Amino acid sequence: MTSFADTIITSKSKPEAMKMCQDALLVLPRLKLPIRIGESVVSAKTRWSFLSYGEQVVCTITPTSEGTAIAVKSELTMHLTAFDYGINQKNVAAVIDRIRQLNGSHPQNSQT
Repeated sequence: MTSFADTIITSKSKPEAMKMCQDALLVLPRLKLPIRIGESVVSAKTRWSFLSYGEQVVCTITPTSEGTAIAVKSELTMHLTAFDYGINQKNVAAVIDRIRQLNGSHPQNSQT
């Protein structure tokens, strides 16, 4: 598997969710600055390790009827790599856990 994704729903507004994503990406090991910010996307890359050539982690923010959905996806930057050794799942889990902490509650999430 070369990518992993998960989605979390928060009651925060879109601008607040964007800020939470920026802060949450800071927990990534081997974070390579800058964090990039788009209209509905916050993303960052990680540096190389002996297990991968780096990953790109993307938070996509979408308003929903329940609040704001934050989809977090991590994928290897070198697409010829066959295995990620669990790195993408760890990246997504770290970002989702930090968003939960910043949210101050236990928003629902669903693995995708």
